[in-house]
Amino acid sequence: MSDLGRTGVRPRSRAFSLALAIGVSATLLFYPYLLGSPPSPHVHALLPILLFGVSGAWVHGLGFVPRRRVWRILFGPIVAWPAIAISGLLIAASRIAPGT
Repeated sequence: MSDLGRTGVRPRSRAFSLALAIGVSATLLFYPYLLGSPPSPHVHALLPILLFGVSGAWVHGLGFVPRRRVWRILFGPIVAWPAIAISGLLIAASRIAPGT
């Protein structure tokens, strides 16, 4: 028997999205200086991408399924997880080598 729900999404991916959203949100809320004080222009430019990915992870993790296909794709894990990963890695790289 498959563990796919009626939306065709595995519960583990929803749990991962929710855990990722909680982790990144809590980090940004409780330790904002991790981004730098003051944040560099690189971090400032990447933060909207990170926050868009986090919002998509919240939507997917909480189980909301938008009616329109374009919103399902934009707020699904296919877009959210890479947005969080790529922007997080680029923010970390800008913190490691701030002069570049």
